[in-house]
Amino acid sequence: EQEGLGLAPAPRKKGKFGGSVWCAKENCWNHCCRYDDQLGRFVANPSMKEDSDVRSLLDSHADLLSGLAKCVFRVQIENTVLTGFFVSEKCGVTCSHFFDPKKHSHLEVMNKLPKLKTWTTTSALGDKTALSLGQKPRVTHLDFKLDTAVLEFTNANPHHISSLGGVGSVHAGDTVFTIAYNCLPEEEDVTAMYEDLTPEAQAVLPFLPSVGDHEEVLIPNCKVISFGSVSEVCANGTAFATFSVWHGASGAPVFKLLPDSAVLIGRIDGGDKHAFHNQFTLLREDFIRQCKIEKVV
Repeated sequence: EQEGLGLAPAPRKKGKFGGSVWCAKENCWNHCCRYDDQLGRFVANPSMKEDSDVRSLLDSHADLLSGLAKCVFRVQIENTVLTGFFVSEKCGVTCSHFFDPKKHSHLEVMNKLPKLKTWTTTSALGDKTALSLGQKPRVTHLDFKLDTAVLEFTNANPHHISSLGGVGSVHAGDTVFTIAYNCLPEEEDVTAMYEDLTPEAQAVLPFLPSVGDHEEVLIPNCKVISFGSVSEVCANGTAFATFSVWHGASGAPVFKLLPDSAVLIGRIDGGDKHAFHNQFTLLREDFIRQCKIEKVV
């Protein structure tokens, strides 16, 4: 069996992840909340303030958020960890930057990925649902320019995201959230994360955060949810929000929260080193349809 391709993750041209986001207004970190397999819902981070708005959102939208959580899965390809989501019962989508197109052709990657021992997908770590996704899905399409990989699964998942809100439905100030799997920042990541901030951004931090602080906020290697608000919508098809995410969240869906529902609007792809927010790409209205026919345009 193929031991490995030696896939070098592609160099990213976009901004760095913002990681844990500090909320100056509430004078606290914007904590992620983990999905509890036994309860079948997201639970409040014990480090959050008792009067946090997130606590009430988790309660008032519990069933909605639980359903969306079942659409999200984790991907590990050699040393690269990503997040993906189902767009139909057997079709999932994630990012494609687990390989460098200058070193490996699309055909080579698509042919050899199913043979990798370190090519795994799980819907949640440590629960029974993970068994149904413990398979190596077939890669049906790769598009490095759009940073997209379309996966075909053998076992069907009845939970999937079937529609998009559209680019025009996103505005600054909207409440948004993402469901993802974060990795744990290392010491050098934390130092660089702080040093890359502008002096204005550094000034609002009451202390230099440690790896432990970020671990408490990001809850690595678990399915988590993070809420925030849209801080900017850019003309190039990207936007920024104040939710907390880190490496591993690439490919995670971003939703706009409505009074009684939520709509998919984008996908995580990076962050911005100059302020407390993370970047995501707005998805076109026909994105899901194109994924289903194995062609992303």
